[in-house]
Amino acid sequence: EAPIDAFGVGTQLSTSTDAPYLPMVYKLTTYEQGGATRYTIKLSEEKQTLPGLKQVYRHYDQQGFMERDTIAFQTEAAPEGDTPLIHTYLKSGQLVKAFPELGDVRDNTLAGLARLPAGHKRLKPADPFPVQLSEAMAQTRTRLQQELTPHRPDPDQ
Repeated sequence: EAPIDAFGVGTQLSTSTDAPYLPMVYKLTTYEQGGATRYTIKLSEEKQTLPGLKQVYRHYDQQGFMERDTIAFQTEAAPEGDTPLIHTYLKSGQLVKAFPELGDVRDNTLAGLARLPAGHKRLKPADPFPVQLSEAMAQTRTRLQQELTPHRPDPDQ
């Protein structure tokens, strides 16, 4: 029952002395140049990326259980009946939507777990959750992959 009225995380609490950094990599996936949107992707097998600003849409079956997610461009319309999962709360440093209350986050999480089919809740072996790309996302990624992959002549010809 200590009278705590604040909490802070310092360097000693957030990093270990033997690995004092967070091993993250920033991947640029889109930028503006000359008024045009340019996409970038990474093609290595270990760290593939998808182009552009994204939205993820969740599809539920007729019983209300999660069925699949679709990764799409942020500008694409939602597939009919699907629910967008990414929400903007800050834009240019300004709050544009109120953050949900902690109790609402908890309730939403519990409701989501209830809508997750049992096969996806198992630890081992869990069923993989189906994730697909929208048609536009898949076509753009394929086009960029073809543009960025050097043409190698067929050795059999």
